[in-house]
Amino acid sequence: MPSQLVIDFQEGFENDTVVIKVDGKQVFQKSNLKTSLLAGPTARFSLPTKEKSATVEVIVPTRNLTDKITLTSKDKTYLGISITKDPGEPEKIRFLSQQDPFGYL
Repeated sequence: MPSQLVIDFQEGFENDTVVIKVDGKQVFQKSNLKTSLLAGPTARFSLPTKEKSATVEVIVPTRNLTDKITLTSKDKTYLGISITKDPGEPEKIRFLSQQDPFGYL
């Protein structure tokens, strides 16, 4: 039985272009993506995954950012993606994966 990957764009995106690749294949692209954690995800999508693991690559060309994460598939995996910036550090893509849906106010 195939697994499912659910991706939420959570915070830090401000009119950005975002490209998502899974195992090297582009599965998502959106321009002008803007997020607010208080409002919940403004973009979410899901896709079936056939393999035991999947490598998810996030490319944000409007910020010259790229990063990837390899996930081990279960029945359903939820992946939150944010852009964060710690004081004195450059911006980076942050991943949060879990087996339960994210709770939003």
